[in-house]
Amino acid sequence: MSLYDGVSTPITPVSFIRKWSKASLNERQTSQEHFLDLCAMFDHPTPSQSDPFGQRFVFEKGATKTGGGKGFADVWKKDHFAWEYKRKNGNLDEALLQLLRYAAALDSPPLHVVCDIERFRIHTAWTNTVPVTYEIRLADLAEPAPREMLRNVFFDPEKLKPVKTRAAVTTEAADTFSTIALRLQGRGSAEEIAHFVNQLVFCFFCAEREIVARQYFQQIIKAFAREAGGSKGLPGQAFRGDGARWRVRSERDRLVQRRPVRPAPVFATG
Repeated sequence: MSLYDGVSTPITPVSFIRKWSKASLNERQTSQEHFLDLCAMFDHPTPSQSDPFGQRFVFEKGATKTGGGKGFADVWKKDHFAWEYKRKNGNLDEALLQLLRYAAALDSPPLHVVCDIERFRIHTAWTNTVPVTYEIRLADLAEPAPREMLRNVFFDPEKLKPVKTRAAVTTEAADTFSTIALRLQGRGSAEEIAHFVNQLVFCFFCAEREIVARQYFQQIIKAFAREAGGSKGLPGQAFRGDGARWRVRSERDRLVQRRPVRPAPVFATG
């Protein structure tokens, strides 16, 4: 036991790992005791010690969901985090989705933490920064670096703030595509090159949003490389749907090679 009735009993990382590696309780049976043990391990006040009135740091923080309805975050600390638990080996993507629905009602905390006892996932959520996800496994807490990362969630979330901003990523991408366009000069008209680069941008977007499988985009890039070798024109064949066709198996989002067919083009070239 660690922190109950305002009494703190220290718990070492080794003891914490040993205790929770054996646990197989459900979410409600686990969440608060697990969190209190974390507070003890990091020498951090519990919610009731730090905030007896539940205004800044509290279990089961009520919130209105985006889109309607009400719910609660398992733990919330203002300007630090919202935290959602699942049972061991639970669906952490589902837990994150719950937190995203509560975020606005929780003053948009900079960190969204989801945990299933075996895993901690820390999702950054600062405005105008590129989101980063850190994952720590229970056994990792034996090591100083992962332990310090999780400690920062409690004490100093700014240390987990991503350095790269969305504006910087946009600028970097624009510079990259400008370089591609310059290298393609002489292989087509200005309009053809611009159209080709636009198609590339669209491919990146589709792959990033998983509208198509990333492997599909890799096949296009490989086709470009094969077609560009010794050619003075633009490698547009890959956009016209010739050759082997690929599709995503929806249930597993896997790439499946099909027999060569000639359906309508995926990308218009005119």
